[in-house]
Amino acid sequence: MGTGVTGQDPCMPSNYIELNEPWRNVQQTNDGTQNMCDNGFAGEWYRFTGAAGEAMPTQAPPSVHRCGTDAPMWMNGQHPTLADGEVSRQACAFWGSNTCRWDTTIQVRACSGGYFVYKLPATPVCSLVYCGAGAMSVDGGWSDWGSWSACSVTCGVGEQTRDRTCTNPAPANGGADCDGLAQETQACDTGVSCAVDGGWSDWGPWSDCSVTCGVGEQTRDRTCTNPAPAHGGADCDGPDQESQDCDTGVSCPDCSDLYPGLSPARTFRRYQDHCFWASARINGRLDYRAARQECESNGGTLALIKDPGVQEFINNHLKNGRGKRPWKYWIGLDDMNTEGEFMWNDGTPLGSYRNFRSDSAHVDMDCVVLRRTRRQSHWDPMDCGVSLPFICQFDYNVNQ
Repeated sequence: MGTGVTGQDPCMPSNYIELNEPWRNVQQTNDGTQNMCDNGFAGEWYRFTGAAGEAMPTQAPPSVHRCGTDAPMWMNGQHPTLADGEVSRQACAFWGSNTCRWDTTIQVRACSGGYFVYKLPATPVCSLVYCGAGAMSVDGGWSDWGSWSACSVTCGVGEQTRDRTCTNPAPANGGADCDGLAQETQACDTGVSCAVDGGWSDWGPWSDCSVTCGVGEQTRDRTCTNPAPAHGGADCDGPDQESQDCDTGVSCPDCSDLYPGLSPARTFRRYQDHCFWASARINGRLDYRAARQECESNGGTLALIKDPGVQEFINNHLKNGRGKRPWKYWIGLDDMNTEGEFMWNDGTPLGSYRNFRSDSAHVDMDCVVLRRTRRQSHWDPMDCGVSLPFICQFDYNVNQ
């Protein structure tokens, strides 16, 4: 048994005396020959430790002749809590059939370390000993909440946590764990807007067909608004429009139906959005000005061959099945206003596509013909007054 010092805080190790003798434990029995006695105690503070036990028993021992003496002493009452502070309890000595043959008053206090200290006076008589018992259960208590953690995100709204521990006191010797959560969360706003990558909306409905007859095209659209890109986020990847063919189920009219004033009707052909008509080679001859007037009076122009596609189409239209003599047709190209500066009948200048047979200078040959043979075709400047077949071009505007 050590030496204790009385002080203001009896829970401090320097202010209590440890009772650690193995014979002091209530589980230790004897044959009546052990006669230890605590009549030398003088009101100091004590703590039960080690083999002696951890606290005084709160029930009468099972029998006499325990704790190294004849009449073992126990505490008649429950141990206090930390909040109770220092309390008074009755200490009883068990002798014969009387569990409280002798008694005295003791002071008891609960300490934050999960143990108890006792202010024990001298026993009323001998042989009496203050008994110790096995470890006492201590219910756990929560510590204060710790600091909030850093926010879980660096932009936008995230989450932060804080923790507490079941260490004030920690549960011991079968005591209950703390009730409640060891961690709690709350939202945290960084005040920084996050980059938002764009996302496509659903596709919209298909548009009306681009034509009212034949096969055309229809489209549908989507927008980069689900969500819209924001704060430096990426635009949507992919097209914002797609197309597909659409069949109206309605047959388009022939060119001859749109321009009935020209015959023969069999010489009409359609290429893309234009109708082309060739006059008869025998009785359909006119000079350049008259041919141009004839085409314009019916709503068109002489043929405007501005690209190889139109050139190839007209070549196929005017195929010369037999015969070796070339045929010539007026087309809508001349330099009558300024020598050497050819203009199309629609007022546009000759572009990069040209198909003259020769670049040689010409004199008094201001109007251009398409010279067609079995194998090839070229353009040739000619005298505008010569009467020749001609080719008219018209808009095929049934879907406008």
